[in-house]
Amino acid sequence: MKSRFIFVIMWVCIAVLPMHAENIETDSVLHIEASDSTLYKQEIKFNNSGKILNSSSYSWNKAIASWVGVYHEENTYNNEGELIQTITFKWSDGTSSWIYNYKSDYAYDNNGHRTLEAGYRWESYSAWTGMYKVETTYDSNGDQTMRAVFSWDDVRSDWTCSQQEGYAYDDFRRQTFKYQYGWDTFTSAWIITFKTEYIYNEKGNIEFDMIYKWISESATWENCLRFQYYYDMNDSLESRLYSEWHPDDSTWNNSGKHEYQRDNNGRIIEDASHMWDAAHSSWLGYDKTEFSYDENGNLTFKLKYFWNNVEQVWQNAEKYEFAWDANGYQTLNSSYNWDPNSLIWVGTLKVEFEFDSKGNYLMAAGYNWNNVTSDWEGDYKNVNTYDSNTRTINHIEYEWNSSTSSWVNSLKMEFFYDDVNDSSVVDYFLWNSLDSEWVNNAVTYTWHKSYNLSVSSNTVSLPFEPNASAIVKITSNVPWTATSDQEWLSVSPDAGTTNTDITVTVGSYLTKSTISGTITLSGSMGLHEIITITLDSTLIPTGTNDQTAGRGMTAFPNPSAGIIRIILKEKFVSGYNVEIYDSKGILVQKLKKTSAEIDFEINLGEHTPGIYIIRAFNDDHIYQTRVIKR
Repeated sequence: MKSRFIFVIMWVCIAVLPMHAENIETDSVLHIEASDSTLYKQEIKFNNSGKILNSSSYSWNKAIASWVGVYHEENTYNNEGELIQTITFKWSDGTSSWIYNYKSDYAYDNNGHRTLEAGYRWESYSAWTGMYKVETTYDSNGDQTMRAVFSWDDVRSDWTCSQQEGYAYDDFRRQTFKYQYGWDTFTSAWIITFKTEYIYNEKGNIEFDMIYKWISESATWENCLRFQYYYDMNDSLESRLYSEWHPDDSTWNNSGKHEYQRDNNGRIIEDASHMWDAAHSSWLGYDKTEFSYDENGNLTFKLKYFWNNVEQVWQNAEKYEFAWDANGYQTLNSSYNWDPNSLIWVGTLKVEFEFDSKGNYLMAAGYNWNNVTSDWEGDYKNVNTYDSNTRTINHIEYEWNSSTSSWVNSLKMEFFYDDVNDSSVVDYFLWNSLDSEWVNNAVTYTWHKSYNLSVSSNTVSLPFEPNASAIVKITSNVPWTATSDQEWLSVSPDAGTTNTDITVTVGSYLTKSTISGTITLSGSMGLHEIITITLDSTLIPTGTNDQTAGRGMTAFPNPSAGIIRIILKEKFVSGYNVEIYDSKGILVQKLKKTSAEIDFEINLGEHTPGIYIIRAFNDDHIYQTRVIKR
């Protein structure tokens, strides 16, 4: 939300500042940050296109009265302006110089699509060692057709195949198939393992996701999982049904479902998920979310519940409150967790904002929850003022004084602009509480232009349905581009040079139950903003909760009286952890596994009946499923 200017100052402590006056005149200083113990400086140099060539950060060493390196990065671009290499460095205290740390190489096709990303780390014996590599191909429409992942084999000092996916599309560029492969080390070839088929109705809405498993012995596909989508008369997603294939009797059996209720404007006001209880042939509640909106369609309230299987009622879990001004800028973001012991809401986060009619933020204040008073207590506050050209002329930061329950001055920045020379100057002041006055800290920075790039909201919640969309306001005086990290999420327009409204839209098919993605705004002069898009759906059906593109684990029997067998559909490259949580999110078991352990048992016999989450994970993947303990 907050405008990102050429500088940022936070909580400066006078004791850590240089003892001599420092005047820096450059167009490369991006920002200065200070914590209670250390002063940091970051310098960025740009090429003629406004892209970052190198970036260096330093911390102030009081003992030697000098800047000491913390992090350094160098970027290389091709003639088309595409990033082809990034090398990061760390500081060597012994040599007082930068030394290699990590490297990333990139390649592109003739249409600018990235076809290669490879990461390396610098070893002590002066050589680059591979970490990961991803190769991607595209069709003539720019749609991804293949993605292969490789890991590094230290024994052979070369890349080794890990996993691969292939994609197919129809004439409308809708994805129709996804193929998953594993690497067979004996034949040195890719072996197909799973296939997902996407089936659409006559209106173009996704109707089925059919997942098949390849049976190599018979060279045939076998049904595995099925997602079925239902729509109302307005083509809005009404429910999703998840089923598992039972080969013993060749039938589809219910596993989970998700249902939506909407208001007259088509906005989701209730989102509920249920799990199938095969023992009683009935649906069990799992979790539910209710939504409220203002007259402009902005989300103002969100309440989450989970199903109490013992009392057979919905129980409070989380709530969120939002507010917006008349121009559509978010002015409140607060969240709470329900305390089942005290039967009260306990705050977790609260931030208040104020904006002027031009979208400049005037005030931002953050609050922490005080468990003693059961109320919010101040944490930080920033206040800005602007000139007639919407340039910042004052920035004041406050701290919360718990003794007086009031805000107290902390830091002030004053800005001066030279329109003739297109330069800017900022002076920094610290608050002297003894004399109740601002004191200049003898540090002045000058640069040649003030730039900003900001968004009306860094978080957007959308309903889990195709073609859902939202508008985000962009405030900028620099060229910028917008990119999505998810195939199902698009943004339009994807570039601009000034203030613009962008529309983020969900794609025509969805296959995951809980999805989030990000829109990255990249502006010249190193400015950027991140917008997190969340599709608020909470159903994660049994056996398909892999959070890495549909691969996951199988759990059976499910439901079970105690012993449950877990089979990973795809092995981890390295060791991994297994955690088991009850329906309240309490960790009840924790196991460590080697990469070779892809078939193992867990015992829930000593635990109470209910729904449990089984989560297998390491730094590379997360596989998750839900089981029912009878």
